[in-house]
Amino acid sequence: MTLEANKKTILSYVLPSICAMIVSFTYNVVDGIFVGRGVGEYALGAVNLAVPFTEIMTALASMLTIGGGTVMAIRKGRGSTKRLTKLL
Repeated sequence: MTLEANKKTILSYVLPSICAMIVSFTYNVVDGIFVGRGVGEYALGAVNLAVPFTEIMTALASMLTIGGGTVMAIRKGRGSTKRLTKLL
């Protein structure tokens, strides 16, 4: 593969991730504005306390699924289907 092909491949994976993060953080900001104005400062404080928990849970779920997918792809590529079916 050439350098240009590598750049295109990397961008095809990176750009959707960046867009998803921008949408997620924009949602959090807009949600904070609506909760702060609509319900009050205590509700906004509760939302701000809950956000780190949800972010940690999202990170753990992503870590486990990406890691599990990698392990399964490696085992499938090696042809060790016996060990692959143990994971399922």
